[in-house]
Amino acid sequence: MKSSNDFLEMLEELNPRLSGVLPELIYGFSSDSRKIKEGFAFSVLKGTQQDGKAYITEALAKGARLLLCEEFLDVAIPQICIDDIRKANALLADLFHAHVSENLKIIAVTGTNGKSSTAYIIQYLLNHLGKSTAIIGTLGRGLGGEMKASALTTPGAEELHSFFAEVAKGGAEYVVLEASSHGLDQQRLYGLGFEAVLFTNLSEDHLQYHGSMENYFSAKKSLFDDYDSKIKIVNSDDAYGKRLRDSQTKVFSQDPDSDCQVLQNSVKLEGTECLLPQLLGEYNIYNAAGAMLLVKEILGPSYVGKIKLAMEKFSGIPGRMELFKKNNGAQVIVDFAHAQEALEKVICELRKNCREKLSIVFGCGGDRDPARRYGMGEASDLADEVILTNDNPRSEDPQQIINDILSSKKKEARVIFDREQAIRLAWEELEPNDCLLIAGKGHEEKQIFKDHIESFSDRSLCRKLIEEESSC
Repeated sequence: MKSSNDFLEMLEELNPRLSGVLPELIYGFSSDSRKIKEGFAFSVLKGTQQDGKAYITEALAKGARLLLCEEFLDVAIPQICIDDIRKANALLADLFHAHVSENLKIIAVTGTNGKSSTAYIIQYLLNHLGKSTAIIGTLGRGLGGEMKASALTTPGAEELHSFFAEVAKGGAEYVVLEASSHGLDQQRLYGLGFEAVLFTNLSEDHLQYHGSMENYFSAKKSLFDDYDSKIKIVNSDDAYGKRLRDSQTKVFSQDPDSDCQVLQNSVKLEGTECLLPQLLGEYNIYNAAGAMLLVKEILGPSYVGKIKLAMEKFSGIPGRMELFKKNNGAQVIVDFAHAQEALEKVICELRKNCREKLSIVFGCGGDRDPARRYGMGEASDLADEVILTNDNPRSEDPQQIINDILSSKKKEARVIFDREQAIRLAWEELEPNDCLLIAGKGHEEKQIFKDHIESFSDRSLCRKLIEEESSC
């Protein structure tokens, strides 16, 4: 519950204009009409797919007594008109959760690839070093070892600040979050201050939303330009990372003069080399380097030895180059790669150690940038055998998604829409020294169709197939 004066004071920077007499007390707010209760304010947010104006009647029926909007509406209810409704949502979410974010040390990781892995390693290191650390992102949300699924990489402001309050109550000192380009562009993090921010890399993705690579980069860059952060970490081997670098930025790269050097299978931090044989792929060495540098900058150089020891005990990241083995010795890797560059990197990395046939099972998500499909199709030609299958077709026709992928491929591919059947067949065909990549879903545990959602996990299926082999 907040007074209308509290409301207006919080929104002062957004040039609030009033219509009608504001209620003396406001008991909450939401941009979701389903969550409105008696005495709440309803934030009329225009999303990419839905317009909040369509839900005003429902919000009023549930007890909304105030509207927040970017233009005055022809509705007989008090209104506050503001310049940016998304920024207002973030500020009010902070207000109604008693500014709990100010008591947390928040770390944000952004980039195209490696956000989840880097954030996961940061949380692992901080927890291992005695700092109670929560995480929220693609791999889920939670404090310590308790993780719940997260629908969005970067949740909306209301959900995010609710999470802050939950983990602060649970004793969290740090929170690691993934800052997606959508989340940054839509001001979901507005008003936050950061202990540290980190940039991994940038490659073509989400152009259906952003329109151009420069717009995409600008969204990522805003984390460095528009927010206060004590520490800024950048991958300076990335072309876009170079553009973020300044005199205050700490960098990780292959350059021996960098703050953290990326080597072939190790990282050198403050002159101390840490071997990382458990991390498959050069890009995972980069992820580890960024995470280790960030933690060192937060905790200080005296922690370098402890960081090294912690990383030597690190067992890996769920659904990120996760290795399973058939009884005949063939290797099966489950990875989240779901864009062209990521898939190319994974296939090229596996090719280094695959002595015989390299196969891949993958699909592409529906209701996502169609350009991904053509890029993924091209990348899959690097493999010897390809089976195309479903990967969260959502509202789209699975056949159309497959057709889009096939249109960019030069090599032939088999099509098996049922993902379990596709993986089973590829598994059964594996000979000793073969390698199978199951790409696209990684840690995910659901398959999303137009009219239903099924429980499904590539990782769980691999375990099941190993058990079936062992029982024969």
